[in-house]
Amino acid sequence: AQSDEKALIAKLHQHIVALQLSETTAISRLEAANTRLQKLEAQKLRVEQQLDAQQQALWHARQEGHQRARHLRHTIQALRRQFSGALPLAQQEKFSNTMLQLQEDKARAREEVHKAVEERRKAEGKAQELELKLKGLEELIATLKDAKGAQKVGGSITRDAPIPSSCTRARTR
Repeated sequence: AQSDEKALIAKLHQHIVALQLSETTAISRLEAANTRLQKLEAQKLRVEQQLDAQQQALWHARQEGHQRARHLRHTIQALRRQFSGALPLAQQEKFSNTMLQLQEDKARAREEVHKAVEERRKAEGKAQELELKLKGLEELIATLKDAKGAQKVGGSITRDAPIPSSCTRARTR
């Protein structure tokens, strides 16, 4: 009977040690997850700031394009009024050069708009990805903070049990 009690005490002691080890592991994972979360939040903030800067540049480029187009329309109207009959060759060349320059500027502006839209799409995709990662980490943290979730995690992890791949992925990143 006494040896049975000692065996039971030894078993309970081993279980306590295993639980303490599991708790230590869970705490270190939580700290790693918190660190990763902070890094992801900082990265998300940087991406959002870049997106804002690109949107600002795009807006300014559009405004400048609209102003140039408006100015050229007024110039054309003034030239039409001034030379309602025949247009001298030098003025016609100047007008033609201005139109070519405007077309080139318009093509450049379209290309910049296309690039900015593409970069925005990429940034939004990255932001969504980061938000999903953040939600996953928040759920993990909430589970670990919850007493029942911590018991489930603590009760299911032993020294010999494999660590779930979702936990190892979060730790290796």
